[in-house]
Amino acid sequence: MAPKNEWIEVDLAGLASQIEEPARLGLELWQNAVDENVTKVAILITAGERGTAKLVVEDDSPEGFADLTESYKMFAQSKKRNDPTKRGRMNIGEKRVLALCREAVITSTTGRVIFRNDGTRQFNARAKTAAGTRFEATIRWNQEEQREAIALLRSVLVPEGVELTVNGAPVEPRPAVREVEATLNTVLPDADGNLRRRTRRKTTVRLVEPQGAELPMIYELGIPVVEHDGRYHIDVQQRVPLNTERDNVPPTYLRELREIVLNASHDLLAPEDSHAAWVADALPNASPEALQSFVKARYGDNVVVRDNSTPQAREATLRAVEAGYSVIEGRHLPKGVVSQLREANIVQPAVAIPKFQRFTEYHAGGEDISVPEDQWTPGMRAVVAYTKSLSGELLGYECGVTIERYPFTESNHLANFGSRHLRFNLSRLSHRFFNDGTQREVDKLLIHEFSHHFASNHWSDEFIDALERMGSELRSCKSELASFREVV
Repeated sequence: MAPKNEWIEVDLAGLASQIEEPARLGLELWQNAVDENVTKVAILITAGERGTAKLVVEDDSPEGFADLTESYKMFAQSKKRNDPTKRGRMNIGEKRVLALCREAVITSTTGRVIFRNDGTRQFNARAKTAAGTRFEATIRWNQEEQREAIALLRSVLVPEGVELTVNGAPVEPRPAVREVEATLNTVLPDADGNLRRRTRRKTTVRLVEPQGAELPMIYELGIPVVEHDGRYHIDVQQRVPLNTERDNVPPTYLRELREIVLNASHDLLAPEDSHAAWVADALPNASPEALQSFVKARYGDNVVVRDNSTPQAREATLRAVEAGYSVIEGRHLPKGVVSQLREANIVQPAVAIPKFQRFTEYHAGGEDISVPEDQWTPGMRAVVAYTKSLSGELLGYECGVTIERYPFTESNHLANFGSRHLRFNLSRLSHRFFNDGTQREVDKLLIHEFSHHFASNHWSDEFIDALERMGSELRSCKSELASFREVV
């Protein structure tokens, strides 16, 4: 019979030269085995001669290799193509392995195929296994590639109900930190059988802690395929959209995975995680709970968002900083995230928090909080009279003065000056300040409050200059607190 004149011929040496990561070929054989109805898979890799290794893979699938021609037919229509929960997709895995082998033998329930060193093959229908498949080959792996192949095989996430041993050592199953259901893109054949159709379907995503020096990876059904910069291994339980070499995922797909991870594990965020690029990428579509956890991990419990819209808002922010609050800067977060935080009432500007507002601007109770003058003690009258007199000397006008009993829940401030009026907060100062406060105590508070006539911002040069100037002028003032106490 004349040989076939095929349209395309495959040069094995050329195919072998296209394999950029030879050590990953061990994963091809593992995925083919675990996609079958197996409970045990044993893989053995031992050093051979002159840059080769002996590779043996055995499984206990009851059906074995149903069609041995699939082991050498490039791109044949695989029975797994229509099932996105199967690891194989283009029926090329065994061929890539064979291209790197000097010789190989595949024995299964349907017979044996021998691949000889001279490039020919032989089929033996009588030599078969009762169950399972055995792949045995001499593969061109140097020592470094052998070590890498063993490490990769030991990094797989073994599915429940399957035992995997690599060189006799079991690869233990790893529990998931979190396991969630999500809708993601996957790959299915189109009408012509080509794996080009992207479709969205529900699947399970498992988050697994890396062990030792492992780098976080995106896994496809337990097989590491793409490194990423997150915290966990992300094990997607369906086909992951990849290029032909299976070394990358689309940016939109990666972003979706990051969002899934953040929403599923936000309560486990560490402070260092909150600064990571993967978290920033996921924030715009994060759940309110995830946003809350992010703020706590990155900024702590006491947080405000910067608001520079008004002088009062800027002053409130400065008061919050003075009280030890962290300030969220909008430019440090992805666009729109600050608005999300405010809409979800996770964080607000300091000006919206009563204790950081000026007394004249934020009391919303409606009730009169002023202490009536007929209830003033002699000490109160003395301090009020002294305050009016001192303001005339330092500010050039006699300010108005009231004493207010402010709720503790709304303010930590001792006094407030604005619109030529000083308000003492009796709740914080107590009667002792008025009845027994020293000249120094009273002057210290008044100079601070009078300086707000010139500037509201405690950290501004104008405010500091006012403090220094009035502190100097105080020495020449005629008003003395003791004289007003003598009068009352």
